[in-house]
Amino acid sequence: MFENKLQSEETWKLYKRDYKKYCARVMKGNMSREDFNAWVERAAAKQDSAILLLEATKGAEKRAALIEELRVELNRD
Repeated sequence: MFENKLQSEETWKLYKRDYKKYCARVMKGNMSREDFNAWVERAAAKQDSAILLLEATKGAEKRAALIEELRVELNRD
């Protein structure tokens, strides 16, 4: 079921990719576990908000803009 979400929902793809990236930073010692946990909380909240906005959005261009905004937000931290 989770894999189906990853394949069908762009927000989950972005979140999983960035989660792995930030997790790797922890493993390499470039980021503390506390900072990582804080990022996870913020990223999950951003993802939830994006999902709600996408559900209410009909136009493909607007949806693409929302996905791009989420991508930027997840990488801002």
